[in-house]
Amino acid sequence: MAEPTPTVRARQVGAELRRLREAAGYTAAQVAGYLDMSPSKVSRLENGRRGIQVEDVAALLTLYRVNRPTRSDLLNLCRGSGERGWWQRSYRFVDGMSSYAQFESEATRITNFQPLLVPGLLQTPDYMRLVFENGHLPKEDVEQRIAHRLARKSVMSKVQPPQFTALIDEAGLRRVMRMPTVAVEQLRYIVLMAQRPTVTLRVAPLAAGHLPTSSPFVIMDFAENPSIIVLEAPTTAVYIEDRQEVPVYRKLLHTMLRLCLSHDESVRFVASMADEAEEAGS
Repeated sequence: MAEPTPTVRARQVGAELRRLREAAGYTAAQVAGYLDMSPSKVSRLENGRRGIQVEDVAALLTLYRVNRPTRSDLLNLCRGSGERGWWQRSYRFVDGMSSYAQFESEATRITNFQPLLVPGLLQTPDYMRLVFENGHLPKEDVEQRIAHRLARKSVMSKVQPPQFTALIDEAGLRRVMRMPTVAVEQLRYIVLMAQRPTVTLRVAPLAAGHLPTSSPFVIMDFAENPSIIVLEAPTTAVYIEDRQEVPVYRKLLHTMLRLCLSHDESVRFVASMADEAEEAGS
């Protein structure tokens, strides 16, 4: 019988268990010896491919001396690890890697549609700061979120980075133009990143008319695990893995791509906007 594919929740529990083990300085073999588990069981727990039992996770967290807030979060998460779909409050694992960043680091392909903002992996620090400050966040939260987002960007510089497609509505780029202190740097950074062979830029021009959706979404594809859709809100993220829902977003994406400029046209379009912003500021 084929092994069931792990749910998003199980994958996140497993990834966090692996991170905590490594932070505690243990090998999988050492953990197996201390807890009388087989090394393969430890590996399967960390891959989210074994039915996760609360008792097993509790034993691992005790061995790793995990603090109470993180322990409670993980135990609550593992209780629903067999369920498909998941919503999570943003920045829950602020002492480690957020769920979103973890999946991002494992993805082989990431497609990000943004109607009003520059996609996070293409943002400059100054643009991030302005966006977060406009959300009236406390200064310490702004700096924490900037640091988190900059850490996420390292995925683009891995030996084997994911194929990244940024689909941006022209309206979002026009909003950048209204931010004179960051416009030139941000627009030129998009052009620079678009030169990478793993990055594809597609701009949906206003002349194309209304797009079929105004809601941002991200599609993440993986080498071995099922694809997921991520819908982000200011305080939460929704992870969709239903096999009937994921194709709906792919179809939506393909419809929008037909309305977009090609990659080369998009690069020239953004470069011309950068020139325009530079002239306006001189």
